[in-house]
Amino acid sequence: MKHAYLIVFLLLFTTNFLSAQPAFRGTAVTPSSPEAFSQHFSDYHLFRLDAPALNRYAKNTTGTFQLDLQLGSAYHWKIELQAHDIRSENYRLVAATPRGDEVQPRAANKTFKGSVLGPQGGEARLALDEHFIYGFVEIGPKTYYIEPAWYFDAGLEEDTYLAYPASAVISTESYTCAWEGIPSPDVHELPAPEAGRSVLACYQVDVALAADFSMVQRFGSVNGAENFMLGVLNNVQSNYDNEFAHQIFFVVATLYVSSCSSCDPWTSSLNSGTLLDDFTDWGNGGGFGVSFDVASLWSNRNFNGDAIGVAWVGGLCSNGRYNVLQNFVTNSALLRVLQAHEIGHNFNAGHDGQGSGFIMAPSVNNTNSWSNNSVSSINSFVNAISGAPGCLGPCGGSIDPPTPALTASATSGCAPLVVQFTDLSSGQVNNINWQFPGGTPATSTSSSPTVTYNTPGTFDVILTVSNSGGGDMLVMEDYIVVDQAPEPQFSFTIDGLSVFFDNATTNAQSYQWNFDDGNYSNTPFPDHTFATDGVYLVTLTASNSCGSATTQEYVVVESPMQAAFSADTQLGCAGLRVSFTDQSTGAPVDWNWSFDGGTPTTSTAASPTVTYETPGIYDVSLTVTNVLGTTSTSVQQTYIEVLPNPEAAFSYQYAPGGLSVQFNNTSSGSDSWFWDFGDGSTSSLQNPGHTYAADGNYSVTLTAFGPCGDDVLVQSIEVATPPSAAFNTNVLSGCAPLMVQFGNESSDNATTFQWSFQGGTPATSTLSDPVITFNAAGTYSVMLISGNAAGSDTTTQSLTIEAGPQSAFSVDYSIGDTEASFINQSTNADSLYWAFPNGTFSNADSTSYDFGMDGIYPVTLITVNDCGSDTLTQQIEVITAPTATFELDA
Repeated sequence: MKHAYLIVFLLLFTTNFLSAQPAFRGTAVTPSSPEAFSQHFSDYHLFRLDAPALNRYAKNTTGTFQLDLQLGSAYHWKIELQAHDIRSENYRLVAATPRGDEVQPRAANKTFKGSVLGPQGGEARLALDEHFIYGFVEIGPKTYYIEPAWYFDAGLEEDTYLAYPASAVISTESYTCAWEGIPSPDVHELPAPEAGRSVLACYQVDVALAADFSMVQRFGSVNGAENFMLGVLNNVQSNYDNEFAHQIFFVVATLYVSSCSSCDPWTSSLNSGTLLDDFTDWGNGGGFGVSFDVASLWSNRNFNGDAIGVAWVGGLCSNGRYNVLQNFVTNSALLRVLQAHEIGHNFNAGHDGQGSGFIMAPSVNNTNSWSNNSVSSINSFVNAISGAPGCLGPCGGSIDPPTPALTASATSGCAPLVVQFTDLSSGQVNNINWQFPGGTPATSTSSSPTVTYNTPGTFDVILTVSNSGGGDMLVMEDYIVVDQAPEPQFSFTIDGLSVFFDNATTNAQSYQWNFDDGNYSNTPFPDHTFATDGVYLVTLTASNSCGSATTQEYVVVESPMQAAFSADTQLGCAGLRVSFTDQSTGAPVDWNWSFDGGTPTTSTAASPTVTYETPGIYDVSLTVTNVLGTTSTSVQQTYIEVLPNPEAAFSYQYAPGGLSVQFNNTSSGSDSWFWDFGDGSTSSLQNPGHTYAADGNYSVTLTAFGPCGDDVLVQSIEVATPPSAAFNTNVLSGCAPLMVQFGNESSDNATTFQWSFQGGTPATSTLSDPVITFNAAGTYSVMLISGNAAGSDTTTQSLTIEAGPQSAFSVDYSIGDTEASFINQSTNADSLYWAFPNGTFSNADSTSYDFGMDGIYPVTLITVNDCGSDTLTQQIEVITAPTATFELDA
């Protein structure tokens, strides 16, 4: 770029350099998603910039103007610009809608060109709109681009902008042009330049731009798509202004945007060649509705393969004057090269070598350079085609553009406000265009239109005037002020008893608030705190010069409800009496208590008293209600603990035969204990063990102590070692019947006795010292079993029972004899004594006795032993043979 305008700018600068340069400062922003930028740029910066202010300054300043663009600490550019509207005088912005094609009002100029001030300053081009900055500046050998950052990260704020050096652009993929040498469907037969025809220094190329619905989706609106396409073409212009034998100046004749998903008049194919064919047929069929030299269709589709653009070669000013462009990347540097490349095909330039680094290289690369072949081809093509009718007209005009000015019959009043506008522009005015935002009609081409404003508000008035030398726009910001009777409206935010009023009233100059509690306010946005809960009818009266109006809203306020309570005690013994106190916030008027385990179980008192008779752990619940019926509940779980009275209890383990006992304390409601083991020993352990000194029955006493008193339990226990059995008798022998006194000499720990008496009466006994009779002589065994809980022991003794003598004898006697023999048959006799008649005695064991004569004689046997004597007498009859004798008695 050779910067042909630099001389003009520098001359202007010399006359205006003392003027103040408005500073527009950008605040550095750290991206939340840096990867959205780092994959495209090796060096970049984000800034938040007041684009609306910059836009207003640029569009309200006539002629050449300067500005100071300070982007944080990264960039500081002092720029001189002038309006450079690349739209034609009859430019049309057409939106394809479901209702058909609709021509949109022409906006103020959006494109500017100029230079960077300073010894190294180069060209500067910017496209500006309300929230849009797009373009580049050159400083020395470097080019810096600026564009909306939300193109990369939709989450960023609207007026966040990206700035980066062209050298920082990262190209990681191969994006190519789909052209393969196919000529235009209507190839020019290029004539040689006419003899004597002057070759102009600047040719104007009328451009038609189009965008499918995907571009509206990408940029959010028809205006967003327009800004993008004008911004790119404004950058592309820098590659055609001084690079060839003649300046080539692009002027946009029309811009056609599809604004709905069903509005695209072209195929939805992802094949770039198919889309080019369809776009060509549509354009040649009158789709644009105006004449033009070249046309570009932008799409946000992802074309098949790596193709991102295609064009008819040499198609300029013919039926092949079309190219198709994919919005393949978000950075403006490569998009500039893409459109410059495809228009280059329309200007009959072919591809340079792959990787050559020129604009016409097959793969799009970051460059501003044309190859010699491309320059030669385009120069020859322009020279040849410039003679074709209706193609490539001269740039600019011979007169100065007019300077717009206006006046109005009124600039303020109440709706409906009728205003008579008058054009006071200076210079030759060939075309006039008024724009009246908020007015009826909204536009006019009359020099003195009458406009009615039915809606209150503050409105701009825009006047654009032009001639063949150019045009200018005057924007009268906030020029018309329309009032009407106010429309009061408010909303509010409630925080407890405090209310924050948000006044949405329109057209008001003063306010009067009535809060329905005796309080008032005349501030626009009052805050008010009500004294008590309730429903209040708040009234707002708004007034202005056009009248007053009133609106009312019911406001319900209540203190924040939060149930809460406390108790004077939470722990105690059965019969615990607890006083509860309500500590709720929010002005409750009703209370509903629930007392698990308490008496009463419920209450509606604010601060009830409850008795707990049964030990346990209990919940308490309180629900409070205010006058508006709002409730809040607080449940305190395990809040009250009623301790039990102590209850002494214990068990014990005892191994029979020992003296040690282990006691197991099973008491409840206690925390200390006292043991009395019944033998003079004590303990305060919870589960003591104790060894007794001797067998016995002991009364063990456990006293359990707790917070709620004490309790005593006495149990009798027996400890015993096995006994030792022993006894004595008063005699060990004697004569039957013998009565024997037995004396128990068992150990003292014997508790049971089992006697067994062989031959005795009774034969058994459980007495300690029984008396037994032995009626028969003999040797008898006596057994004693002594027992207790620990076991038993057995002892045995023998007794000898003696019998008295038993006299018995037999007689050996033969009749006829006087002598008889006596045989002793007595038992148990130690000695004997025979007594015969006539006083004869004998102590022989067996004896004989001669009785001498017949007769009956007693014979007695007396036997004797230690137990006494026994006497037996038998009668013995002696019989001898008779002797015959007789005696005569005379």
